[in-house]
Amino acid sequence: MVSMKDISIACGVSVATVSKALNDHSDVGEDTKALIRQKAKEMGYFPNAQARALKTNRTHNVGVLFVDEA
Repeated sequence: MVSMKDISIACGVSVATVSKALNDHSDVGEDTKALIRQKAKEMGYFPNAQARALKTNRTHNVGVLFVDEA
């Protein structure tokens, strides 16, 4: 599994810059965003939903209960 740290090493930027570029923050230049996004795609990066949930304390999951009264 490819991490943001792996992408940052490959691109020669910080992990924070990779995070900002992937989340489309305005304080990262368009050329840098394009480079980071291209490298992430080449390396097969995809966000880890469990890690994000731990960091943000939100899962964006909905629980549904069904009762069978048969």
